[in-house]
Amino acid sequence: MMILIHGEDISLSRKKLMEEITASQDAEVIRLEAIKTTKEEVVLACETRSMLNPQKILVLDNLFKGIISKERNDIITYLLNIKEGIDLYFWEDRELEKVKINKYLGKIKAYKFQYPSSLFNFLDSIGAENRTSLIRRFHELLRQIDAELIFYMIIRQWRNLITVKDVGVTGMEPMPVWQAGKFARQANYFSLENLILNYRQLLAIDYKIKTSSTPYSLTKLLDIFLLSL
Repeated sequence: MMILIHGEDISLSRKKLMEEITASQDAEVIRLEAIKTTKEEVVLACETRSMLNPQKILVLDNLFKGIISKERNDIITYLLNIKEGIDLYFWEDRELEKVKINKYLGKIKAYKFQYPSSLFNFLDSIGAENRTSLIRRFHELLRQIDAELIFYMIIRQWRNLITVKDVGVTGMEPMPVWQAGKFARQANYFSLENLILNYRQLLAIDYKIKTSSTPYSLTKLLDIFLLSL
């Protein structure tokens, strides 16, 4: 059996993976980080059998992430030719492109966990819309997801905006060109100095929340941040 679990919402995808693993209570579970793993290690993990746990589960993290090296291509070829005796789970910390799914996995059973599109609409609107509209979008989004996730995604967005502003679209590889171009267009609403200043404000918010050194909630602090843009 082979199963792909992927998508941007890694919290839900990890939960699904654990549900799948715990459903096979007697199985031996081996989990490998693909980027750090050799084909020999994968073969050893697959072909070594335990007398106490004849059923085996192998979880490969991020096997298809980025450019597929020859080593990882060899691992994929080997795994796809295993006939029986092991359940394979491919876990990816982002959505796996359909091109890669079709090329390497074909019609595999897959679970995809994505954030709501309203989250990305909100993130993309930063800089392009006025403060009133931005605050409205923010509070509408709070009805769907937690402030903590929104905060994390704002920080991630800012890192991408700073990077593309500093090094340009080509410096964003292996990010797809269309996605890097979208960040570049959004970054045009800010100077590099302002982006760095804003990022420091986000880090200050993170510190205050973690150290409980503010009387304000995270939602209130994000309101203040968004109004300052």
